[in-house]
Amino acid sequence: DLLLTGAALPNGRLLVFNVGAIDVRNVALNGGGDEDDFALTTLASVSGSTGVALRDVAIAGLGDLLINAQSGGITTAGVISADLVDIEARGSIQLTTDIDDLALRATAPGDITINHPDVATLILRELDVLDGAVTVSTDGALVLQSAIIRTNAEANDIEIDAGGDIHF
Repeated sequence: DLLLTGAALPNGRLLVFNVGAIDVRNVALNGGGDEDDFALTTLASVSGSTGVALRDVAIAGLGDLLINAQSGGITTAGVISADLVDIEARGSIQLTTDIDDLALRATAPGDITINHPDVATLILRELDVLDGAVTVSTDGALVLQSAIIRTNAEANDIEIDAGGDIHF
């Protein structure tokens, strides 16, 4: 497993590839350009741990957070801030964000929880869930561009709580 803590880049892209889980704490990318992205990829380890834990990740300006957890879920503690967050995970996804755009693909069973405690509009570009319930809570407006839950089950509801308008 990998622990990445206290990293701060004045500009540039940060790429992390790991076999096993990744725990990211207090990371800041300060460049602000569209090229200043943070990309994380995990592969299954022999022990089976491949989740991604994020604690206080700040990506300035137009920088994006790109996560590919190929055999695990994603959790956050603190706030994740970026222009776009794009996630593909094989498990549950729990996010607290301060972002503009979000794309999520859950390719294995697991629930999705998104907490966006900001009055700015959240654009949910893509929501693709194999099998699980979805809860989205935002203090602002929500634009839901695409939502697919691939398994028809009683428990697989989409629950939206928005402080502003909801647009489909």
